[in-house]
Amino acid sequence: MSDKLFNIIKSTLKTKQRSTGLIEDSSIKFGGKPYPRSGWAIFTCGGPASGKSYTIRNQFLIDAKILDSDIFKELYVKLLEKMVSSPDIDPETKKQILEPFDGDLPDMRNPRHVDALHRYVTLEKRLFIKAFKSFLKSAGSKLQNFVIDTTGNDINSLILNAHMFKDLGYNVALVWIITSIDLAKIRNKTRNRVVNEEYLEQVHKKILNTIPKIVREGMLNVLDEMWIVFSKNIEGSDFRSKFKDTAFKLEKVNGSFELTDEMLQKITQHATGGRTPDD
Repeated sequence: MSDKLFNIIKSTLKTKQRSTGLIEDSSIKFGGKPYPRSGWAIFTCGGPASGKSYTIRNQFLIDAKILDSDIFKELYVKLLEKMVSSPDIDPETKKQILEPFDGDLPDMRNPRHVDALHRYVTLEKRLFIKAFKSFLKSAGSKLQNFVIDTTGNDINSLILNAHMFKDLGYNVALVWIITSIDLAKIRNKTRNRVVNEEYLEQVHKKILNTIPKIVREGMLNVLDEMWIVFSKNIEGSDFRSKFKDTAFKLEKVNGSFELTDEMLQKITQHATGGRTPDD
């Protein structure tokens, strides 16, 4: 029996209410149903080697096209390229469009250009939505399910893109995959894309310090669902307990997600091994 099939059977039989604002489940069912056919845009969040790919494969009960976060940056640039090459736009307007990027199309290797591009998209979001609708149409399916694989390191971009999918008629979810920073460092050494260990730790700590804050400030209330997954070292674990106590769905009360002190403590302890995030 596959892991996914086992999770479907188990989650159908029993879902436990653990404490205020939390629903525990071994699998992740968006909209409360396994394998919704369409209409979901799901963002992942987690530092390098946090276990995002493993979680998507084994605990997401959804068939979806996986998009790398870089595709949005590429679409932004393509939209600008289309605008400046259009005969319907006068030269002065084209000059103003390219001015934030030193008079040329954005260079995605230039941090200043990337920041300017985010500001542009925020102000002219409707233009990008029109371009993204064309991309969805080319995908051949109305409101096709998407998983957008990000680290969550750029919170403003994540929020912007969540609003964009909502405007397109999607249900939007965020799944924050949390692992021990020490375990992430071990995993990192065996990955094809090894990242600098100092950078890895920096990203994990930034996410740990940022996500709870913006949840409690209501900045993620655009989301329909938010899940927290505790990624563990599963080597040698028993099949039936592999995903025990790993997936938690935050409840939304009066339009706001409930992140309790109890859950925040659990998150911090799991990520840091009991140390404070700044240690």
